[in-house]
Amino acid sequence: MAIRLRLEPFGLTKREAEITMLLIEGLERGKILENCQITNNTLKTHIRQIYRKLEVTAKTEIPERIGMA
Repeated sequence: MAIRLRLEPFGLTKREAEITMLLIEGLERGKILENCQITNNTLKTHIRQIYRKLEVTAKTEIPERIGMA
């Protein structure tokens, strides 16, 4: 829940926020696909949007960007 609150100012959709939390938790791509029941191309699109909205270039930058590091 705390992570979701930190993501609110960035305007992520519910699905983007869900995927962001899974990325922060360190889930592998295959597990994210399985958990979210989406295709690889859909996941790529979500990740691209997440990076754009958070203004990051790698998932390792996300915790610092949202004030968790």
